[in-house]
Amino acid sequence: MERTLRKPSGEGDRVQYRRKDKEKLLPDQALEASGDSRKSGFQNNVVLLIASLMVVFAAAVSVGVLLYESRGDAATKPRGHQTVDSGGWRIPDKATIQELGTDRCNIERRWAHELSEQEFLDRYRFRRPVLLRFRDGCYGWAACNKWTRPELLKRHGSNEVGSGRSLSIVRDGGRGFETSSFAEYTKRLMEERDHKDEPMYVFDRAFVDKSNLLQDMQLPSYMQPNMTLQDSFLFLGASKSGVSFHRHADAWNGVLFGLKRWFLYPPTQTPPGGVWPGFSQLDWLDRVYPNLTEATLPLECVQRPGEILYVPESFYHGTINIGDTIAVGVQWAKARA
Repeated sequence: MERTLRKPSGEGDRVQYRRKDKEKLLPDQALEASGDSRKSGFQNNVVLLIASLMVVFAAAVSVGVLLYESRGDAATKPRGHQTVDSGGWRIPDKATIQELGTDRCNIERRWAHELSEQEFLDRYRFRRPVLLRFRDGCYGWAACNKWTRPELLKRHGSNEVGSGRSLSIVRDGGRGFETSSFAEYTKRLMEERDHKDEPMYVFDRAFVDKSNLLQDMQLPSYMQPNMTLQDSFLFLGASKSGVSFHRHADAWNGVLFGLKRWFLYPPTQTPPGGVWPGFSQLDWLDRVYPNLTEATLPLECVQRPGEILYVPESFYHGTINIGDTIAVGVQWAKARA
């Protein structure tokens, strides 16, 4: 217990008296102790400030990494290019991403610059799909500025494209049945939906070749197109567009802007619900997918902007776009003998 006594009148300052040890703390000593206390408090505040700054810096770095990832690793683009993340295409809102997207991804992602041609041939060719990432996003392999909505309308608006819905595209042998100009599609047909809310989807075999857009691409050696042996494709659609399950020869598909959800099954496993004339891909996601078991779930992933997916020969696959999604693909014209 402590008791405070006052000095006789005129002496002013208090004297601290501790009953247990009878020690008195004189005024000068109290002032010195107070200074030491303030000095110690200041040092503690400095330490806390430095620690807080380190936490803020770490958080900023984490946010930067997340933003870098969400933009398809396209945070760094060559100088002289306009950096418009969406390319003039509409991005999905949160509700659309929750409805159509997934956090599940059981397809390998590899940095393209770390994957040699020999490893690609030994590990993936004809064996398993792989998603390739590029340090500069789509600028790592394409002239992305030429794939923006304004630029395509300006340069190729009058070019013809074929579009359709997920089941009809498969029925018609992998092409859109309704022809229009590119401009007409983007301004009208892109939002023309059926009674199940599925929009039209460009699945065209001529646009890319006629527009010479492949000439600007710098692809890994194992993905270099050979148009005497391969076909090129333009894929373009709004949210909920896509193509139902089908299969074909070796192919790759590169997303320039937007998000594309993939569902794949190996050649030995027919997709639950069957292929054409089965379900539209949107119907399949709503009615079949929720009832799948662990053994019947597909290989799946959401392909980000700037990523290229290799699809091995005879793998069943279907897709659904999330937001306006534009992609280019190259497929071998014939399967292996």
